[in-house]
Amino acid sequence: MLKNKYIISSVIATSLIFIGIKSFAITGKVNTETVKMRADASTDSKIVMLVSINDKVEIIEKSGDWYKVKFDGKTGFIYAKYVDTNEKVKQNSTQDTSKEQVEENVNTNSEQNSTQNTNNDVSQNNTNTKEQINQEEENNEEKNIPINCQVVTHQDTQIRLIPLINSSVVNNIKPDTTVTVIEYVNGWYYIKSSEIQGWIREENLNAGNVLKTDQEQNKDTNSKEETDNEKRNENKPEEKETIKYINTDIVNVRKKASKDSEIIKKLVKNAKVTVISTSNGWSKIEINGTEGYISSDYLSDSQVEEDKSSKDETNKTTNRTLETSRKDIVSTSNNNGESVVTYARTFLGAKYILGGVGPNSFDCSGFTAYVYKKFGISLAHSASAQANVGTKVEKSNLQLGDLVIFNGESNKSIGHVGIYIGGNQFIHASNPKDGVKITSLSTSYYATRYVTARRIL
Repeated sequence: MLKNKYIISSVIATSLIFIGIKSFAITGKVNTETVKMRADASTDSKIVMLVSINDKVEIIEKSGDWYKVKFDGKTGFIYAKYVDTNEKVKQNSTQDTSKEQVEENVNTNSEQNSTQNTNNDVSQNNTNTKEQINQEEENNEEKNIPINCQVVTHQDTQIRLIPLINSSVVNNIKPDTTVTVIEYVNGWYYIKSSEIQGWIREENLNAGNVLKTDQEQNKDTNSKEETDNEKRNENKPEEKETIKYINTDIVNVRKKASKDSEIIKKLVKNAKVTVISTSNGWSKIEINGTEGYISSDYLSDSQVEEDKSSKDETNKTTNRTLETSRKDIVSTSNNNGESVVTYARTFLGAKYILGGVGPNSFDCSGFTAYVYKKFGISLAHSASAQANVGTKVEKSNLQLGDLVIFNGESNKSIGHVGIYIGGNQFIHASNPKDGVKITSLSTSYYATRYVTARRIL
């Protein structure tokens, strides 16, 4: 009798062990948005791939709290609570128990079985809670690749439209491609290269392939620029740009370093200029974008002091002299664009007043009309009217003296005009704050409002 009992117990134990290790093909469905399939039944194990909610997997066997599954040609482990199945998969708690423990379990009374089941449920719940915490920790773990850095891909990778495993694939990226990491969201990196951009799973980027961050690259670039600048400064002549001031009432700025050279501008006492270089008694200077030559004798390191009693008279004399020089420019010109520009430049800094027609204050069309009137050309005091005079000129073919026409503030109708002075710049009565000034045509405000150009010479 005892022998039979032992045989029966052995058969039961063997059957239970067999049930614990046998493979069974049961279909399960993933119940969570994105689940990691791992190489082993452990949260520390390597991630084989990701599966999405409602994906169907083939359950091969159960190992502890994990299912060994097959999906899309790959095999791995998924935590059991993330897979639903219509068929009940029994948890074998005796897989690793000895023969004596099996016999003991077989002979345990119903009350002990009930207690054991309760303990198993508690253990199972504790295990589930621990796994859930581990999973949450994994989902919330900090990114290991810094934002705004560059990284080299190490495998063929799909780029997705949004950070979901089942979202649309917008492109594929090859190994050894350099991409910039822009953003990180729950296990996904938003990456960008010269040709593609989109979302990629974090496991497809290797932190070991991270290149220098933008900050580090900028630091290196700045360091290189500083070194290059130091080298240039070492090789640069001792003569450097300096600030000087005109020390006499009126000075001619000439096109070349010669008294016989063309006068391109006249400067008054205490005008501030930048000296670029000095040679043979002449100084090459720059003021308000204009370069020319002045006798070095007319430049001082500081402004010349004036008596208050004579200041007003000096200003009057200066204004009379400046107006005389303007007349000289007009009388000696041959009505070419260069003469118009030279004359227009003499008004730099003049005030802007709406409706102003000169000579001390202007609005935009008042300024262009005043300048051209000196050359025998009459223009209406209206930007829109000036947009229809002369002949149309393409922007790529602009010449000195051409009128450049712009839309107004609303960018819906013509409302501004200036005179092209070369170098992609124009002179105009800009606004009450700046008065008459020189501005680049590439300035965003005017580039977006540019309409046309007219040649009237």
